[in-house]
Amino acid sequence: MRLYSPRDVTPVRRAAELAAEGINLTGVRRILALEVEVAGLRSELESLRGPVSATSTGPGR
Repeated sequence: MRLYSPRDVTPVRRAAELAAEGINLTGVRRILALEVEVAGLRSELESLRGPVSATSTGPGR
């Protein structure tokens, strides 16, 4: 018996939610891909903000 991690199960549950809302398979695939892309961009943005926030003391410094 194979055990699935939350990382494996989360996209499947999200796909089921979207399908239950009436979104077709192509739409579900696109939405899932966009959600992954957004998460990556948010992570990248946070990593870029980190050093700037640490050296800046606020607006106008």
